[in-house]
Amino acid sequence: MPPWKVIYPKVDFTLSCYSKACTPVSTYRTLYLEHRELFSDYEPIFTDGSKSESHVGSAVVSLSTVITDALPVSASIYTAELHALRIAIEHISLFTR
Repeated sequence: MPPWKVIYPKVDFTLSCYSKACTPVSTYRTLYLEHRELFSDYEPIFTDGSKSESHVGSAVVSLSTVITDALPVSASIYTAELHALRIAIEHISLFTR
């Protein structure tokens, strides 16, 4: 597909301006609830990638779905996180065509 035909997702980086080390959990909780209120017509989708010495995996969780996927142990945490985002986008695209 030519780049000019690609529809890029809108990404909200509002929470990224807060330092994780200096921001209390209660602040994140309040900000999250405010964000959810603004987008109450949308279904939240959460992604995560994780890595240990013996496992690497990705997960996508929504109100209606849980998707998990194992990756090769050689995969990085960044690969796991990006893989989770890709799974989420593929999942969303199934319902928005």
